[in-house]
Amino acid sequence: MRYLTVAFVVLMLCVQSAATRTLLTSTTTEFYVASTGDDANDCRQVTPCLTIQQAVNVVKRDHDTACLQPRINLAAGTYAGFQDYGPQVGCQPLGGGPLVIGGDCGPPAGAGNVHINGGGGNAISIDGKAAVIIICVTINAPGAAALYATDGAAIEFGSINFGTGSGFIRPNGT
Repeated sequence: MRYLTVAFVVLMLCVQSAATRTLLTSTTTEFYVASTGDDANDCRQVTPCLTIQQAVNVVKRDHDTACLQPRINLAAGTYAGFQDYGPQVGCQPLGGGPLVIGGDCGPPAGAGNVHINGGGGNAISIDGKAAVIIICVTINAPGAAALYATDGAAIEFGSINFGTGSGFIRPNGT
């Protein structure tokens, strides 16, 4: 009987957790970060977040991806690095599609108008089976890795400039 009670409590916590997430639709997969944003915002186009980390947190904590692929759009500027842990919520058993994070790939500046800086640590750390696609940015990580993935995490990237950094890609903690 004690095990049944524990299982019921765990089930109720899962149901309550899922009930507080907003289900993404094909018109609500876009999130925004700008150097003029505020991390108290909801990371939408007219109310962008200030940091990439907050946008990742909002997507992961507040949304069920419903098998869609959320995207965090970065306005021109310089941003602190970020971490992403664990798969997206939604589209079980594998979670939602990879989280896309990127700047404007078009001319004239392309990847040169968005910079992600590690600030002495890894610029982008992905762990716990999370999956991200990084596009159209310049990554700087002096003394650390620009991209770091471990514990089954996956990072795809394209149109990236690797700026300053002693190690550009470090898989599995090497």
